[in-house]
Amino acid sequence: MHACRKDTLKHVQKLAADTCAGGALCGVLKVPDAAGNIMVEVFLSSRCVRYSLAVAAPNKGFQATRVKWLAKQLRGLSEMPAALRVTAHWNSKGVLSESLARDIAEDATLLLVDKQKVPVSKTLMPRQFILQWTTPLAKCKGRSSSPVLDGITRGLEDFYRKVVEEMVAYVPKAPRMPEEEEASIECERDDFTVVEIEQQALGDEIAEAVASESVPVDGPALHGSPEQAERARANE
Repeated sequence: MHACRKDTLKHVQKLAADTCAGGALCGVLKVPDAAGNIMVEVFLSSRCVRYSLAVAAPNKGFQATRVKWLAKQLRGLSEMPAALRVTAHWNSKGVLSESLARDIAEDATLLLVDKQKVPVSKTLMPRQFILQWTTPLAKCKGRSSSPVLDGITRGLEDFYRKVVEEMVAYVPKAPRMPEEEEASIECERDDFTVVEIEQQALGDEIAEAVASESVPVDGPALHGSPEQAERARANE
C-alpha cells in the first residue's frame, strides 16, 4: 500500500480497481486533536455517502457508566443530524449494538442490548463507538462529476461542524487528594498526642515540686529532715 502511494498513478489505478470491484470508495482523515479518525465512504450502487467518526470508549468505570459518558456528549450536540446513528463495538468478537443518536441521548441503556435484542453481558465493556451519518449522493450533470464531488465535500463539512467539533476524547480523572474529613481526623489525632505529652510533662514538674518540700505539720511549713522537725517540736 505504501509502495503504491509513492507512485501516484499506481495508487489511483488501485483505487479505481477497488471501486469497480466493490462498488465503493473510502478514505480516512486524521484531524489533529479530534476525538477520532473520520472515514468517508462512497457507495456507488446505493448512491449514498457515509461519514463516520470512531471514538474510543472510556477504559475505566462500570459498563453503564461508559455508555452514559457517550450519551452525555450526544446531548451536547447543538445541531445533531436526525439520521445520526451510533454503533458500539464491545470487547468480544461479533457483539455489536446500535441505535439512533437522539434516542441514545435520552436513554443510554439502548446500547446495552445487541442487534439480536439480547442484553449485553455485564462482563463485557464497550471498546469504541462509531458515529455514522449517511446522505444521498448528488447526481451528475451531464459528464461533469463536479456536483458529486461538491456534494461530498459539503456533507463532510456539515458532519465535521455538527458532530466532530463537539465530540471530546475520553480523558481519565487525575488522582484525588484525601477527603477533608479524613485529613481533619489525622490532625485531631496529632493534637491529642501533643496534649498528652504536655500533660505528662506538667505532671512530672508538679511531682518534683511536691517532693522537694516537706509536709506542713501543726503550723507553718517546716523545711528539713524529719529529725530536725522532731527537735523543733521538743524545743517548743
